[in-house]
Amino acid sequence: MALLGLVIGSSAAWAEQGRPLSGSMMTSSGTIASIDAQSKTLRLKTGPVSWKNFQLDQEARITSGLRKLELNDLAPGTEVRVEYQQEGNRQIAHRVDVMRPSGSNTPASSKLEAPSEPAPRTQPE
Repeated sequence: MALLGLVIGSSAAWAEQGRPLSGSMMTSSGTIASIDAQSKTLRLKTGPVSWKNFQLDQEARITSGLRKLELNDLAPGTEVRVEYQQEGNRQIAHRVDVMRPSGSNTPASSKLEAPSEPAPRTQPE
């Protein structure tokens, strides 16, 4: 019994350190470099000279806060976090969370941010 607890505890420690168990979910954060809506893939810039390619699962969830989005709502320049599984040499994305929309003058921002309208002004009586 003690050995089983040690094995389970060790497995959890490995996963927490970013060394995932086979078939477990992993995460990666970065800036969207490109999107191919037809093939449902996105390329994520994860560092100064590093990129990762993700194939979106058919049931992948894309969100910005509590809002549900579609792949075509995303745009290059948007910061995201991707939850994925490694399947052979492919990364299969199951969830994409928008961390911060791209600059305010880009299409992604207008898709991700709801326009704010000023409150109606009332005249003093």
